[in-house]
Amino acid sequence: MMPGGYRVELGGAATQRLGVTAGAAPGLYNADVYTGLANTGMLARQPRRATIMAGTEVRRYGEYNETSLTQWVAEQSAEFGVARLSNLIPEDMRPLLFDFGYADPANPEAFRFNGELRNERAEGGTGGLVGFHGGALEVISEPGQAEASRISLRDDDLNSLGATVLGLGTSDTDGYTEPGNSVIVRSGSSLNAAAVLLAGNGEETSVVVESGATIDTRGRGSAGWTADNGMVLSPNEDQSLLAVGNDLMTFSC
Repeated sequence: MMPGGYRVELGGAATQRLGVTAGAAPGLYNADVYTGLANTGMLARQPRRATIMAGTEVRRYGEYNETSLTQWVAEQSAEFGVARLSNLIPEDMRPLLFDFGYADPANPEAFRFNGELRNERAEGGTGGLVGFHGGALEVISEPGQAEASRISLRDDDLNSLGATVLGLGTSDTDGYTEPGNSVIVRSGSSLNAAAVLLAGNGEETSVVVESGATIDTRGRGSAGWTADNGMVLSPNEDQSLLAVGNDLMTFSC
């Protein structure tokens, strides 16, 4: 029960309009209410009878084992001896994905970033994936390196995101990639994150890191992408996946 919250129990149709009346216990009220869809102005035609009690009164009369979701998940994992599910607790940073399936490779400004991404890993949680997918991608350091048939991403833009986990070619936290995805990290380019995932559709040249390119995870800390936190990379049998990170990662086929 959140601070300032109320427990609301909906009953049947209010055949008699009784307004707001006091319940049997102090702090308990009965009222005629209308249900509806938020922000639409749509309301039910007939009111329903509702029982309303403030959270402080619920705690006074009830016998609830109040446990946060994080605590409950940890207790369940310990009791059954299994890893928790990923992206479940509030401390887990959710993924942010960019789909370039309809982008024009001829556009040199397919992606630019000039802002702040709040992607820091919370204590006890997993770092968030910032993923780019949807076709043939390349990472360049200079505009002159761009290939006409590929979506060009500048390493400065990618690194300025400050992503905990940077994914290229992957569309999910398990490392999965769709057909048609491929990644080339051009010579002179540098990718910096606590973990970097490069995924392609399984061809020999679907994931390429050219000589002179750099993938650097030093000083970036842990991304929390461990099996204990429910993070298991499960690429398809016919795809390529290169993972570089500061955690002990687990793979499954």
